[in-house]
Order: sequence, then C-alpha cells, then structure tokens
Amino acid sequence: MRLFKKEKYKIQYFLDGMEFDGSDDCNYFCELTRMDKEATKSALCFNKLTFDNKTNKLIKKERFWEGKLDKEIPLTDSEKKFQFIDFVIKTPGHLMTDSEGINYFGGDSPENLIIPKLNGTTVSYLGMISKEEKSFDWLDFDLHLVCPTFLDFSEPISIDYSNPDKPIFIDIDQIENNDFCDLEAMKNIDPYAFYTKQNFSFRKTNKRNVVEKSIEGYFGIPDWDHEPFLPYCSKTGKKMKFILNTVWINSKLVTEIPDSINQGGDSDLFFSDGNLHIFFQPESKVLTYFAQYS
Repeated sequence: MRLFKKEKYKIQYFLDGMEFDGSDDCNYFCELTRMDKEATKSALCFNKLTFDNKTNKLIKKERFWEGKLDKEIPLTDSEKKFQFIDFVIKTPGHLMTDSEGINYFGGDSPENLIIPKLNGTTVSYLGMISKEEKSFDWLDFDLHLVCPTFLDFSEPISIDYSNPDKPIFIDIDQIENNDFCDLEAMKNIDPYAFYTKQNFSFRKTNKRNVVEKSIEGYFGIPDWDHEPFLPYCSKTGKKMKFILNTVWINSKLVTEIPDSINQGGDSDLFFSDGNLHIFFQPESKVLTYFAQYS
C-alpha cells in the first residue's frame, strides 16, 4: 500500500498592505483578498504566507512585486501567533463594457425609485446592479445606485436600502457639511444628476491587471489605490461584501451642475478622476461608498 507524503507546509496568497496578526481587520482583509497562485501572476504586489502544517502557525511572509520575490519580511510578535485559517479563495474579475449586459452605469432612474435629496449638492443616479447578476447570489433586489455629487470623499458614505425603492442616506449631516456643498448654487437647479447609459457585465478573469481597453472596473478582489480601507456596516458593525470599484466609466453628464459642486468636467468625478469603491451588507441592506484617488 502506497502512502502519500504529507506536506510540511501550507501556502496562502493575499494582497499586500496588512499585518497578519489575527485581528478582526486582518481576518476581514484575508476574507477579501485571498487568491490562488494563478491570480498572483497578474498581481502587482502580493504576500505569500507559509504555515507549518503541524502547528498551523505562520512561519514565513514573503513580499512579491511584479511576480518576483521582493523580500522576506520578518514576522512581528503578533504574526508569529497567527494561525492558519482556510479562507475562501476569491476570483478577481473585470467590469466589461457590454451592450447586452444586465447591469449599467448612468441611465434614467425607474419611476418607482425615490431618490433622496440633499442640501447643498445634487444626488447622482449612478446606475443599477441586477438581482439576476450571478456574481452576487445574496443580492435579492435590483440595486439602484444613488450617490452625492461632489469631489471629496474624506469619509465613507452609507445608504440604507431597507426599502430598495426609497434609499436613505445615513449620517446626512456629514454629507451636507462637506466643503464641496454649495447651498447658493443649488437654489435654482435640479436636485438630481443623470448620465448617459453604459451597460456592462461582470466577467471573472482571475487576473488582477487590465485585460481589455473596454474596462469599467474590478470586482472579486478590491483594487485599492492606497492602503486597504475596510468598511464596517454603520448600522450593525458587521463586515461588508465587496461589490466593485470603478476605474474608468464612459458615461457623460447630461444634467447641468454648477462647477462648485461637480469637479469632474463632463464626466462624473468617479468616472474619470478617482476610483469609487462599493461595499454592501446583505443583512442590514446598507451600502457604503468611498473613493480613492491616484
């Protein structure tokens, strides 16, 4: 009888930017960013973690840059205590321009959607993610994206979709006190902003880099521009699911917005100058936006 030799080590791959100390943030980060070896081939920067198979403890952390070993990083005291957890492997993918896509950016809002108003800034209708989208089997309603129209997302902005047809901004004072809000400019204009419609599809590619010119953004694994930001639900404090982040959206503004409010020219700011990140908590129905700029 032939016995198979038991491996001495367990290997996992994650994005870079986190101390693997077993904290809530660490485990959240690992849940969001674990990838397989194939996906690392197109990752700009990632960590390879090696665990002892007997003790399940982390014994080595290596940082790779553009596919090549950059350096072995000494473990902190906390990391030496980090135990192996078999986090689910996430498959990175791309948002691809697709005239037949069931999801879209921009377009007209449905008649049954009551878009909330804000003092000092317009509210943009950003589009819709379909409940039929197979990438998110936990999404049980068409998610119509509404978002304030201004440049500075210094803090995350959350919206309650308990009633999907009547979303409500959470912490509205934080939004209306933003430096880019302009009460005077808002007196004689439409409180809502709309953009040309652009259909797209979620396509699993297992690649971290750009695969075609007609790319709208990423899903599966976040693509942070700077340090990882991990939003927690503002109602329950629970971890959230990553939906997508934009890269470039070719949806043009069709509504007049004062320059003091809209800093993005003829395209929405998130569709040109920055990347909009979207997370969702299925139980509380809370969506969170934040932006990062390169």
